[in-house]
Amino acid sequence: MTEKAPGPRLLEAMPRPLLLLFLAAAAGAIGIVVLLLIRPPSFDAISLEQRRPPPAGTFSHDVGEVFALPLPEPLPAYDPPCAAVAEARPLGGPAAVDRITRALAQACTLRGAGVDPILNEAVAGLSGAGIGFADFARSGGESTVDLSEQRIWLNLKLAAIGRPVRELVPVLLHEAYHLGRPDEPITAAREFDARRVEHEACRQLISRDEWPRWCEDAEAIVGLGRGRAVQLLARAGYASGSDSAQS
Repeated sequence: MTEKAPGPRLLEAMPRPLLLLFLAAAAGAIGIVVLLLIRPPSFDAISLEQRRPPPAGTFSHDVGEVFALPLPEPLPAYDPPCAAVAEARPLGGPAAVDRITRALAQACTLRGAGVDPILNEAVAGLSGAGIGFADFARSGGESTVDLSEQRIWLNLKLAAIGRPVRELVPVLLHEAYHLGRPDEPITAAREFDARRVEHEACRQLISRDEWPRWCEDAEAIVGLGRGRAVQLLARAGYASGSDSAQS
């Protein structure tokens, strides 16, 4: 029985230009693998102090252009859940007004004796505030407040039906704290106090194992201690200034 001659090996059968291309691609792939082994990619590239951007113009946080949801005329009726937010103005259609009103009802529980005084101040900052949902040109920001118009804008993702209403409240009170001090610049120290508000609201309203990312970020900032946190926030672009520590 006659044996068949072995066929040409793959590399010997390739045209030379294709062979060179194949070898270059293989070398590049090996180089990428080695680089990833030496320097694994980071999936948390934004540092803690930069996750909520510093102010820009009349906005407490620079989220780029704000694309607010269309507002109906007239706005749906608003039934204030407590006297402290009687002058607040939920902005949006019936579903948005209902969701914001339920968030305000939870904010109403974070006032009075027995709570951190800074929460009382934040809830008071809701008086007269317009509150609505909007899309932001810059990703990552949960909220911003236009201090010139007294309007708090919450990221559109917070309007999702499947997201618990209680998750809105810490973000809402963060901005209400800034709104309650309209004549003061948003310095690193003042932003630290807004994070304190956010952290305390998270602790009061949401089970620790259900915290959204912004609750965890607020806890991490507060956990640094005031001095270190203010330094990092100033490095991230917040103005330096006199420290207005809350008791």
